[in-house]
Amino acid sequence: MTKIDYETLVIKEFNFWKLYLSPEQNPYVGRCYAAAKEGEGRGYESMTREERDEFFDVIAPKWEDAVRSLYGLNKPNLAFLGNAWDWLHGHLIPRRNKPVMVHGFEFVDRVPKGIMLPYDNVEFPLEFLLRIRDEMKSALG
Repeated sequence: MTKIDYETLVIKEFNFWKLYLSPEQNPYVGRCYAAAKEGEGRGYESMTREERDEFFDVIAPKWEDAVRSLYGLNKPNLAFLGNAWDWLHGHLIPRRNKPVMVHGFEFVDRVPKGIMLPYDNVEFPLEFLLRIRDEMKSALG
C-alpha cells in the first residue's frame, strides 16, 4: 500500500476535531473519520460534552448532508472502535442500498443492512482520493 500523509486528506477542521477522508473508500465512497485534536490515549468514554456536541450536532449532520448530496446515502453509520489506533476518533460510514458509480469506480455495499465487515480493501489512486476530499470540502462549506 502506498504511504499516504493523512494530513493531505483533511477535509475540514472544527473546534475540537479534524474531519479526514478515509483512504479506505471501498465500498463506502464518502467514508471519513473525525479525530479529536486532543485525542491521544483516549476512548469515546472520555469525550467532553463539547466534543460530543460538536461531533453529533455539527460534524455528523454536515457530513451526512455532504455525502447524500454528492454520492447518495441511505443510512449513515457512526462507529467509535479504538481497536487499531489509540486516539479518540469516530468513523462516519455511508451505507447504500444500490451501487453507485463515482469518477469511474463502482461502489457496491454487499450487505447494506448488515455488518459492514469484511470488505475488500482497494487502493485508490491519490488523485481520486484528493478529488473526493475536495468535493467533500466544497460540500461542507
